[in-house]
Amino acid sequence: MKSALSQAQSLIESGFSAQGSGHLDAARQAYEQALRLVPEHPTALQLLGLMARNEGRLEQARDLMKRSLAVHPTQPHVWNNLANTLEALGDSTGALTCLDRAVSLQAHYAEAHYNRARLLWARGDATQARSALGLAMVHSTGAQAPHWALLAQISDHAEGPQAALEVLSQGLQRVGEHPILLHDQAVLLQRLARYEEALRAHERAGALGLHAADASYNRGNTLQSLGRLEDAEQAYLQALEQSPWHRLAHYDLARLLWRQARKDWMRQLDAATSAQPSAAGTAMGAAHRAELLALKGQLLWRSDQLEAAQQAYESAWHLNPQAEYLDGMARCAVRLGRIDEGLVLHRQALKQAPESAMLWASIASSLLVAGRLHEALDPARRAVDAAAQDQMAWALLSTVYRHTNPERAQALLGSDLMAVIDLPPPDGWMDMGGFHADLIAELDALQQDRQAPVDQTLRGGTQTLGNLFDLERPCISALRGTIARAMDAFLAKLPDQTEHPLLGRLTGRWRYSDSWSSRLSSRGRHTNHVHPHGWISAVYYVQVPKVCTDTESRPGWLQFGVPDEAMDLGWPPMHEVQPVPGRLVVFPSYWWHGTKPFVSPEWRTTIAFDVLPA
Repeated sequence: MKSALSQAQSLIESGFSAQGSGHLDAARQAYEQALRLVPEHPTALQLLGLMARNEGRLEQARDLMKRSLAVHPTQPHVWNNLANTLEALGDSTGALTCLDRAVSLQAHYAEAHYNRARLLWARGDATQARSALGLAMVHSTGAQAPHWALLAQISDHAEGPQAALEVLSQGLQRVGEHPILLHDQAVLLQRLARYEEALRAHERAGALGLHAADASYNRGNTLQSLGRLEDAEQAYLQALEQSPWHRLAHYDLARLLWRQARKDWMRQLDAATSAQPSAAGTAMGAAHRAELLALKGQLLWRSDQLEAAQQAYESAWHLNPQAEYLDGMARCAVRLGRIDEGLVLHRQALKQAPESAMLWASIASSLLVAGRLHEALDPARRAVDAAAQDQMAWALLSTVYRHTNPERAQALLGSDLMAVIDLPPPDGWMDMGGFHADLIAELDALQQDRQAPVDQTLRGGTQTLGNLFDLERPCISALRGTIARAMDAFLAKLPDQTEHPLLGRLTGRWRYSDSWSSRLSSRGRHTNHVHPHGWISAVYYVQVPKVCTDTESRPGWLQFGVPDEAMDLGWPPMHEVQPVPGRLVVFPSYWWHGTKPFVSPEWRTTIAFDVLPA
């Protein structure tokens, strides 16, 4: 007569066979029957755990796998599976501990090394991630596309997109035409402004069977960069068919339609947030819908539809009570004149997330809108303390200091921190007139829109897409180099001052981050704003209306030191600069700046950019 252990083993084998054939209920019954014969049988426990994980019952899967390991701790594959389960539950630290145990038990376990690399990379530890990935690639039985994709991401971080492209090329040679590698190649080519090549890579990935929402979304970005706006719209819609909750597809589709002056620019978000999808009753469905409602609130906020924006944020909060949704409600209420209501909402949000720099900056901004400058001092300081490189936080604190501490304000806003530089013609051009005529032709070819982006400070004009200085065009490339030399000279003259938001970040090296061109028409302007994610910002004047020579009323001039217009503090500009073709103006990204409107049939064309320390 068979022993209980051998009977249990037979049941497990039959259950495993049934599971392989897709008969999951029969497999589960066999495993459970084995456990009745041999309680805590490690194999039955871990197989039930895998089934639970595959069915989305993550807590139960975790507990079953832990029970299996408690009985038989030297199971590297179970440690790996437990790590995947813990990762899905949001416990990356616990997952890494499990993976450490897995590779200590089986040094050549390629899958566990790869999973370690993924988690280490997600935590920002590029060096250790590269090391773990190297072990995964050494011990793998064959070339693996995910390995090359991850190596390209790490290389991009360390050495830039060109190095990452070379990694992907190696991967494609080793693995063959793999859709994921082709897709990642397309995304890098897009970043390098090699749009035609990017589209070909996207199309090849699709022909090989890649039909994920992210792939459709990224293809839409490339089509938009090529000026194929109707095709881009269809690509974004395809992404939303594949994943109705895809936030970026909703965002970029709405922005695209807005820039084309389409009245139906919000139609997809309206449909997604008003429908009652089958998943809406689940916690995940509610969270997704809340996220889209908050996105709708953000876009309505930027388009100055404050009542509708507040309603969208409130609906999001009722579905998923996140602090950021309360903050959206608060900002809208304050700017609609309901000051006390808004400040109560701000404080409720801060109770939920007291360490959030964004929330502290937000209440400081609302207090400035309310005219309560002294009360804004503490939250502005807290915002700076929580995020020392956040330029909006420094803008708010320097604004308060102008009222409460002029000496500190001067240290942050003094004219020695800016420069006005009239550049020479780049190499290859005899004079600036000839250079600008050629440059305007390049910039005009990039202007595809009918109105300004919904999420920018531009009013009465249009703006180019993507990073302008990524483009390899003769004039743009020449100007990029000329500006770089001027930036080097400007930075070399600045003193080092450790605690200063600009001077304290001097490293001797810098890099362009964002860059774009704006074209203002008559009565156009830039509202007063800062560049929250910059360090140093600059504007270069390409084409300037003749009315800008008026030194009395100063139409079209650049002004510094006038805060967000909603704050209505009545302060005059601290500095004003006349726009002149060929002039470069460099300043800290936390400085409030904007332009005065002008009336003229001539365009006012500029190139603006941010730089960051390297």
